[in-house]
Amino acid sequence: MHHLPEPAGRDTRARHRIEARNRVLTAVLRRPPAVAARILAGAVRADPAVLRDLLPHAAWAVRNRRRLPAVVERAVLRLGV
Repeated sequence: MHHLPEPAGRDTRARHRIEARNRVLTAVLRRPPAVAARILAGAVRADPAVLRDLLPHAAWAVRNRRRLPAVVERAVLRLGV
């Protein structure tokens, strides 16, 4: 297989938006609401376009929400994540 890069180069802004969207979706799926809200606020503050990328997936994330077990959430908090 041969990789053919895009002639104009990578769109790093779009890549960062996708990464931020995925961080928010993961938080909505697994973390307490306050943590998810903090992560969302930080992502939107960094790039408001993240909200546009997030909206089509938000309902799915809420419907499929399964919080981390309490012991895991405490460990994550100790890591500062």
